[in-house]
Amino acid sequence: MKPTLIALAAVAVLTAAPALAQDVGGGTPPPP
Repeated sequence: MKPTLIALAAVAVLTAAPALAQDVGGGTPPPP
């Protein structure tokens, strides 16, 4: 894999993690 793809994948994971945690946590409101 190219370093660029690895960086994009890392950003995607970091971006999706809070949304997944909210869904599992019971739909808490997102931070401002």
